[in-house]
Amino acid sequence: MWLWKKFNNLNTTSKVIILILVILLIVGITSIILINYKKVENISLQNDTILSSSLNIEENINEVVNQETINNEIKEEKDIQENNSNAENKQVIQSNNTNNTLVNTSKNNNVSNQTNNKQENNKQENTKQENNKTEINKETNSQTNTPIKNEQPAGNAELANTHFKKYNKEKTNHAVAYLNSKIKQLEDYETFGGKAIAVTEKPCKDWFSYSYDEKLNSLVITGCTLKVYIEDEYTYDSKGINYYLYDTKAYIYTY
Repeated sequence: MWLWKKFNNLNTTSKVIILILVILLIVGITSIILINYKKVENISLQNDTILSSSLNIEENINEVVNQETINNEIKEEKDIQENNSNAENKQVIQSNNTNNTLVNTSKNNNVSNQTNNKQENNKQENTKQENNKTEINKETNSQTNTPIKNEQPAGNAELANTHFKKYNKEKTNHAVAYLNSKIKQLEDYETFGGKAIAVTEKPCKDWFSYSYDEKLNSLVITGCTLKVYIEDEYTYDSKGINYYLYDTKAYIYTY
């Protein structure tokens, strides 16, 4: 309070000077404060900039490290895939080589088997022809179950219980001779004629079992020509070694 009283007692000039000094002092203090504030703010900004740069550098380093890691993983994955692919290719090549070997072996075996089967069939055919050279009893022509032995030493499962047929020239000629003799005995033979002839191919699809000559009597007529074809049917036993006469079939066509 005493400062204020002293200030009031001063003249006007002194008061103005004092006020100017006070204002200058306030302005100076304010300027100093503002300058210091700006310095502090600049320092803070610089620190933030440095910190941000440091963080960016660290992030860049991490990105580089991560990229290198990813590249290494990709490279390792490619190497693994290439190794697996090479291994698979080797396996495929080995498998193909093995299959080719098996195929070649199979072909060789098939060729050998075909050759053996052909030789075996030729041998069987020769044996059949030799066994078929037997005399037929013209009076009875009866069937027998006497086995015709095949010279095969071992069994043949493929032939077991199978049948085959063979044209019999001798029986065909015998049937033709029998029919002609009966036709000539008919009363109207001189008028109408008629005959039976032997053929080497089936003249029709119909047949009947020809076990004795009397079965031909129903065909003895005049004025016609009879085509006669006789074949024997044979069957193999359960081992496919021996075969037997199963039936004799007569195919006779009248026209």
